[in-house]
Amino acid sequence: MNTSSQTFYADTDADGFGAGAAIESCTGQPEGTSTNNTDCAPTDPSRWRTGNFFTDADNDGYNNGFPSSSVCYGATTPSGFVAVNNGVDCNDNSASVNPNASEVAGNSIDDNCDGTVDEVTALSSLVAASCGATLTSLESAIFAYPLSSFPEVGTIQGYRFRVTNGPTVRTIDRPSNSFALSQLAGGATYATTYTVEFQLNQMDSIEVTDQLVA
Repeated sequence: MNTSSQTFYADTDADGFGAGAAIESCTGQPEGTSTNNTDCAPTDPSRWRTGNFFTDADNDGYNNGFPSSSVCYGATTPSGFVAVNNGVDCNDNSASVNPNASEVAGNSIDDNCDGTVDEVTALSSLVAASCGATLTSLESAIFAYPLSSFPEVGTIQGYRFRVTNGPTVRTIDRPSNSFALSQLAGGATYATTYTVEFQLNQMDSIEVTDQLVA
């Protein structure tokens, strides 16, 4: 038996860190106690210490520019925060928007937080032979330059062609980069000018417009 008491603190969640009122013992360390009282979350074994962090609500690795705040955490940086002030996130509610994101053309969003919206240009268009051309047949294939992937949206899922003639607007989805006017619902007619637009990845990417005459 010790001639003087030792001080311990209850370690309710068994994480090695204690809290609460001091527990005096002359017979060594009682079970379920710790020698310190630094546990900021006595009932949560995943958190036991405090530190200053910057808010990163969308967990994209970039903070929102607000001052740091004290957070109770455990072994790693807590979710929703970053440890350093590494750049202002212009939209902390969207993980796809931050200073290191790729700008996506046509979505009216400043994806990379550089102050400019949609500064990316299209990487494809109708092929030269299909652009401003006069077709010899309604079965003639109209081609867009093929792309297997697009940096901002990933693998191309297909092509959506939109054909306009006056008030008549029709669309046709194709897995490949071509279609023919004869494949349109309702068909097409000769000696008629059609405006052809297409989008990559089924309406999720770039729109390109050209005209041709059937």
